[in-house]
Amino acid sequence: MTLVGPIPRSAAITIPGRHVWCCAPALGADGRCHALISTWPESAGFEAWVTHSEVWHAEAPSPAGPFTVTGPVLAGSGGAGWDGRVVHNPCLLPWDGRWVVFHMGTTGPDLPPGHATADATWWAYRNRQRIGVAVADHPRGPWTRLERPLIDVEPEGWVHLMTSNPAVARAPDGSWRMIFKTVEAGPPPFGGRVLHAVATAASPLGPWTRAPEPVFTAAGVRFPVEDPCLWWRDGAWHAIVSDHRGTFTGAGRSWARFRSRDGIAWEPATQPLAARLELPWADGAVEPVERFERPQVLLVDGAPRWIAGAAKRGAHSCAVIAPLLP
Repeated sequence: MTLVGPIPRSAAITIPGRHVWCCAPALGADGRCHALISTWPESAGFEAWVTHSEVWHAEAPSPAGPFTVTGPVLAGSGGAGWDGRVVHNPCLLPWDGRWVVFHMGTTGPDLPPGHATADATWWAYRNRQRIGVAVADHPRGPWTRLERPLIDVEPEGWVHLMTSNPAVARAPDGSWRMIFKTVEAGPPPFGGRVLHAVATAASPLGPWTRAPEPVFTAAGVRFPVEDPCLWWRDGAWHAIVSDHRGTFTGAGRSWARFRSRDGIAWEPATQPLAARLELPWADGAVEPVERFERPQVLLVDGAPRWIAGAAKRGAHSCAVIAPLLP
């Protein structure tokens, strides 16, 4: 049994002419649902998330929609800054009357006209990814970002080539927990294994202390998972990840559930399958999709009630928010 319930058609977020990905939903004090999404021009190609993405804001009366896209709120900072060209992977959370968004930022060489994805320029952007954070009084912004990366690489450690995909949640004691993606040293341009690290902090602005060992690993699998989301409930930590090969679910490309008592050591849930490559619409249609990634859980009164995801549907992509089944 999967966890993605019937998706209202009104809960799909699309932008004509643009790819939509990385939906980070949150409820405001007035009960309205805000979502920060990653988006980039379809004309640049689907893989141009790493060279063209920026973060836009959308909002709706509830997670069921309908959503109104209000426009861009966080883009590249310009110049030679670490996030000079691209902002991606938003993770939106309330913070003591304000808001924080954790995100990936990157930069790279000038983009030649008609440059191909997965060429040397693409890999330069991919390998310069770093995790940052910005603060605002409202999800629509204006956002004030830190000048330096929040999570940088460690040239001598296994957090080596890049950092991205921040998943963050707050613990009952008020501290903060993050799981993020990194790549260990290895032959260029890909590097070594894609790994995930756990870090903790007293404040979302850091400093963050990393646990010594990677999580979500699988023997002999170079890139088992990515796109974690994270929350605390009923005395334990919970996570859902994109399982690229069905390493943990046995269901091919899918979403997998994990559980942890301390948020440091993780193991697959008793029933790990959380989602398949399909959109179960509330009108009864079940739509197969090419990719279904970026799970992000929305808590309501501390309980997981909704889950967002991003789907590639042929030449187009969209974000959706679905009821989370028990």
